[in-house]
Amino acid sequence: MTAMFSHQIEVRSHLDFQLNEVPRFWFDNNPYATRLFDSISMLFPVGERFFISSIRPYRAQIQDPALAESVADFCKQEGQHGIQHTLYNDLLIQQGTPTAEIIDKFSERLEEIKKAAPLEMHLATTAALEHMTALMAEAMFSRPEIMANAHPNMRALLAWHAIEEMEHRAVAFDVLTKVVKTSYRKRVLAMTMVVPRFWRDALVHTDQMLKADGFSRLERLNMARKTLPLFFGRKGILTAVSNEFFQYYRRDFHPNDIPVLKHYPRWLSAFEASGDPIYASQQMYAN
Repeated sequence: MTAMFSHQIEVRSHLDFQLNEVPRFWFDNNPYATRLFDSISMLFPVGERFFISSIRPYRAQIQDPALAESVADFCKQEGQHGIQHTLYNDLLIQQGTPTAEIIDKFSERLEEIKKAAPLEMHLATTAALEHMTALMAEAMFSRPEIMANAHPNMRALLAWHAIEEMEHRAVAFDVLTKVVKTSYRKRVLAMTMVVPRFWRDALVHTDQMLKADGFSRLERLNMARKTLPLFFGRKGILTAVSNEFFQYYRRDFHPNDIPVLKHYPRWLSAFEASGDPIYASQQMYAN
């Protein structure tokens, strides 16, 4: 299939999301949903550094100037994501959550995995996670009602991140397949290995954060029972992109086969006019 849906990668820095205004339970005043999002967000800085380190060893082998430029911009975008999510992590720590401890343990485990796995599998893991995070972006912002009741500043942070995931979603994949020429088997093996662990960790960390928030085990179980269908139910946020997720297992798959967010042009136009990511996010929801 021909890759059709690609966009210019733009590095946007020095953004102000006014995260100090974000309340503890910023997603529709739902503690479980908020902490599930937080459990993913908190690991972005570590994840972004891993993504950059996985692609860096192959930069000298890239002959295509356009791909080389995309890799450079990919690294810059990921660096900016790490900066902003670190600022939010600081807020989570102030709330008394075990964010620092979770990050430390995750980082230790990631270092062990990096030592045990070949560099090629590092990059294959990055390509897999880039596909998944791009689809998470699609899932959160393709339907306005999903994020409508989220705090506007946190919604703006995630919208900006989502936009840039759309822009660079194919970079790691292109290096993996065109430069490293990784086999189909290794590409899909990485996806099959990483996704179950990703969601297991997210759910465990969600529970740890809610415990720190003061909720009892019974309260946490009831929250999970009521909220998880919002994400994984028959009409769940993530279930809605399951078909796109499994396209990764096609031999002829390319990330740009999948259309970008339909509101991407609206966000881009608003941001270019204002330089304000909060305003740009609001325009995604304008009638």
